[in-house]
Amino acid sequence: MRKLLISALAAAVFSAVAFAQDENVQEESFKPKIKKSEIVLKLEISPSAQINTSGSLSSLSLPDPVSFDGAQYADNTGINVAAEYYYYFFNFLGVGGGFKQQFSRHVDRFGDVAISNLYVSIKPKLKLKPAEGSKCTEFVYLIAQGGFGFLNNDFEIQDVNKNAVPTKTESGLYYGAGLGFQLNNFIIECIFSVNEAKIKGDGDMAGNPVSGTLDASYASTNLNVGYRFGF
Repeated sequence: MRKLLISALAAAVFSAVAFAQDENVQEESFKPKIKKSEIVLKLEISPSAQINTSGSLSSLSLPDPVSFDGAQYADNTGINVAAEYYYYFFNFLGVGGGFKQQFSRHVDRFGDVAISNLYVSIKPKLKLKPAEGSKCTEFVYLIAQGGFGFLNNDFEIQDVNKNAVPTKTESGLYYGAGLGFQLNNFIIECIFSVNEAKIKGDGDMAGNPVSGTLDASYASTNLNVGYRFGF
């Protein structure tokens, strides 16, 4: 999964170069006139999310080690909000950072998941040629994000019999990539993102200690709408 998103980040950088070349050959009347800075506010809907793991947890009180052969899926739609700032060193490339709050949603055998993300972001932009007589300003862009996600609570791990397994959860990296469309100051995006975490046995079950580690990746698909303020 990480390799896929790293590849997407590389594609975003290469696209920036391609977008720059495209700008150079456009007619003067269609060159983008982008303000140097912008703030973008977003509402994100996450229709699907899942947790994938590797490793296992074990205890003498458990009949079998706790591991997950497949993904565990979220039971409900997720709601997120985000705020981002970009500075445009070139008309075609914004560089900045943001904050995203992923509000609580339930994942089977993991409990409620809520995460606060801080990240840097790049946004290569390409202005579309408007129809003759149109007053709209339209862009398509790629977006790549990378940073750290702070878990708002520990995962509540359960074994196959739905018994609670005592653990502690460590926060980890956040990264995402996607595609967006801007019409005047309104934006629509589709972003795939991942939060990594480490889950360690921490405590006893019926007097027997729980040991082992699970490496977890919380992956979600997000459909975003928002508004930008240029200055």
